Amino acid sequence: MNPRAMLSVGLGVVAFALLVVQPFLSLLLSLPALTTSVHARREIAAAGGAQRGFDLAGAGLAVGSATLLLSIVAVFLDLL
Repeated sequence: MNPRAMLSVGLGVVAFALLVVQPFLSLLLSLPALTTSVHARREIAAAGGAQRGFDLAGAGLAVGSATLLLSIVAVFLDLL
């Protein structure tokens, strides 16, 4: 299992959990979730089947991108 794939999901879940309490911190955590998931998918694809976790990295990408969009909206609404 690729460790970056697991890290991306973990960061995405923590960022999503912080969305209601700290939208700015959620925004800061969702960006590393996105970048680590992209790097993990590239590493897994380059490994040629030696590593697992491509779908897990995809889940991290989905959770991270959804949290990024929601946190941008939350920060914007908080500034109003």
